[in-house]
Amino acid sequence: SSLCSGIFEINCSKDIKVQGIIGPCASLEKKSPLCSDIVIGQGGTSAWKMCGLDKSTSLCLFFDIVRKETPDATMQSTSNQFYFQFLT
Repeated sequence: SSLCSGIFEINCSKDIKVQGIIGPCASLEKKSPLCSDIVIGQGGTSAWKMCGLDKSTSLCLFFDIVRKETPDATMQSTSNQFYFQFLT
């Protein structure tokens, strides 16, 4: 099994903030509105350098669900759908 390195990035919907990642990676310090103030593992970024990558590599991502409060809560969407895009 061969090992390789690479870059792992994430994009997600506006109601999701990235808290961090745990796994064989290092922060690339890509600050963005996607980053949560709460940091778990390698946080404060939305991109990481993968130090080793093969078919058995596991990553654990942590997210914060943030909903903007509106004066009229009945006008908020009741949808709980979010999107995640993982770029490697």
